[in-house]
This record gives sequence, C-alpha cells and structure tokens, in this order.
Amino acid sequence: MKTLIIIIAIFAFNFASAQQTITWKGGTPGNETAWDEPRNWDSNRVPDQNDFVIINFVDNGHYSNPIIDSEVQVAWVQIYTGADLTIAETGKLIVDGAHTYSEGISFYGGNLTAEGQVVLKDIDALDALDVVKLEEQDIYYSQKFNFAFASLVSK
Repeated sequence: MKTLIIIIAIFAFNFASAQQTITWKGGTPGNETAWDEPRNWDSNRVPDQNDFVIINFVDNGHYSNPIIDSEVQVAWVQIYTGADLTIAETGKLIVDGAHTYSEGISFYGGNLTAEGQVVLKDIDALDALDVVKLEEQDIYYSQKFNFAFASLVSK
C-alpha cells in the first residue's frame, strides 16, 4: 500500500509540473501590453519555461498586444491572426523545448517583430523555420512565415 501511495504521489507531481497552456488577454489598465503583468494572462500568472503560450487578437477597445522588454522563457508560442508579439530592443524571448515538446514559434496569421533577441533551443521542428540571412542587412526572415528578426540565435 505504501508503494502505491508513493507511485501516485510521484505521478501527481509530474502531472502538476507538466506543460500548461496560458493565453494572452492583455488590457490591464496602465499595463495593457506588459508581458510581465499577471493580470494580462488568462490564468492570472506570467508564463514560465514550462508553458505553451497562445497570443490571440484581443479587441478590448485599445491596443493591447504583448511587448517583451526583459528576458522571458517559455516552451512554445503560437501567434494567431490579427495578433502581434513584439520583442523590444531590451527584450529577449527564449523558446526552450528541453523539458517538453516544442515546435518553437508557430504562426497562424499573426506577426512577430523582434528588435531584441529570439533564442530557439531544443526545438522539435526547428528545420521547418527555413530561416535565411540577408547578406546586405543584419536581419533574419523566413520565406514561410511573416516575421523579421534583428537577431536570431539557434542552439
């Protein structure tokens, strides 16, 4: 019986720490676009390295798409039609699939503007990005998706 309780406890711990989905809702007065504002997320907490992040277009009467201006780390990001995710010059988005399945950054009609850094680590579908560098500019772009990077680090 003791062994069964221990096995159940271990399973419950692993399940509780597994990847969770968290969705942007934005619009918190005074912090409408702040990624690090817990009230801008449907779970009232800021996403962490285990989270699958969804950025949808939100029409709440004013511009409230997320802006990352510090270092953040998540497991996976999906950006949907009408939504914009901005990485400010001081920002750094790390998408790390080391501890969970991750396809990195998936675009479903949304946009990503990166003046800061985007780091993709241990991504399961990294080859699908088809990112190339323009020789005359220090800008990365994709022929398959709608985004532009000031810098992209793939490790």
